[in-house]
Amino acid sequence: MKEDFLQYIWENSLFKSDNLISSEGESIIIHDIGVRNKNAGPDFVNAEITINEIKWFGNVEIHIKSSLWNAHSHSNDPAYNNVILHVVLENNCRVKTLDNFVIPNLEM
Repeated sequence: MKEDFLQYIWENSLFKSDNLISSEGESIIIHDIGVRNKNAGPDFVNAEITINEIKWFGNVEIHIKSSLWNAHSHSNDPAYNNVILHVVLENNCRVKTLDNFVIPNLEM
């Protein structure tokens, strides 16, 4: 599977959105998936997501494997500090921002 297919699924909300749980065990409610970013930076911007009863506004990044976050050097890039959710096909590691914020992984 390719990353652009996962982005297509996210962009068109073609996933079961009830009872979402992060790989870290947090409840997730998607209010707004955000807008596809055609420029450099996170894949979707201006998303609205509740994680463990706290409403977050920020960006969403999508990868096939969560380890690609580090392979793409996002953990060292301030452009990714506002990512609030990492959507992946396979969760194989925890990811953090440059500011050391642990980002929840959501396996599709």
